[in-house]
Amino acid sequence: MLQDNVKVFTHSDLDGIGCGVLLKYIYKEILNCKIDISYVDYNNVDRKIFEFLSDEENIKNFDYLYITDISFKDERIIDLINNSGMTVRLIDHHVTAEWLNDYNFAVVTSVNEDGIKESGTSLVYKLLLKNNLSDNKTISGFVDLVRSFDTWDWKKENTIEAYNLNQLFRINGKFKFTEKILDLFLEGNHIGNKNKELPLFDETDMELLKKNEKEINDYVSKKFASLKIIDFHGYKTGVVFLDRFHNNVSEHIFDTLDEEEIDINLVINIPINFSIRSRKDIDVSKIAQIYNGGGHYHAAGFGVPKNKELLMEIIEKVYEKMEF
Repeated sequence: MLQDNVKVFTHSDLDGIGCGVLLKYIYKEILNCKIDISYVDYNNVDRKIFEFLSDEENIKNFDYLYITDISFKDERIIDLINNSGMTVRLIDHHVTAEWLNDYNFAVVTSVNEDGIKESGTSLVYKLLLKNNLSDNKTISGFVDLVRSFDTWDWKKENTIEAYNLNQLFRINGKFKFTEKILDLFLEGNHIGNKNKELPLFDETDMELLKKNEKEINDYVSKKFASLKIIDFHGYKTGVVFLDRFHNNVSEHIFDTLDEEEIDINLVINIPINFSIRSRKDIDVSKIAQIYNGGGHYHAAGFGVPKNKELLMEIIEKVYEKMEF
């Protein structure tokens, strides 16, 4: 029997990593297939997928292609998919990708029939369950925490474990984090463990999280002091330049400033991406689409490399606000 080869393009955040963990578990650990995972962002996803599908060697060597928790905008990729001969699945939950539901390779669902917000990981999990995923409570518990964090339901439900899971991912990095979670999945699959939800955090993890929290608080305070408010698309926009802890800084800004002071928050991570968030009735996904990005109503993003002129324009506006 020939061995299937699987290629995955997935987002580089916790939800995208969660998709990769599930696919690696089922294809490598359970089905003994070869799987290659590329982690992408909005600034390079179209180029990476286009280059992959344009290479005849890839078409020969891979049987399955998954694109998870992110989507493309380059419509030329659709023809490449249709002509590839591979089994292709695009699985996403961002509303800006819903246009792809017109094609049979795509499943894009932001909210399910029960009114629950979906994530890329939760959608991949459901797909794999339909295809005889060897499930256990450790896997389902992990999926629920990822979904809770990515949709921000954890804030409403005060699910601190979801927040901690994301911090653990940031501390360990995607490769070490993936292997740690895979080991837990496999342990949870042992006879006697299937009905137990094995703990995702050990004593070492908790110590790391405690130290990390102090670092976060110091960083947030420093970056909040550098915040400048400019006009962006007619909105009072708080601008900060960050290299980490985006969620924590954005949350602190909205917790500290009231709605009369700020409409949206724009985080710039040079040279990778812009992250934009709102808390009022402002659809930032529409702003992101202007700059070839995407996302959700209150949280979206777009790449820096394709928007260098915008970057320079914002830097000039921020400079004008600085006091010397």
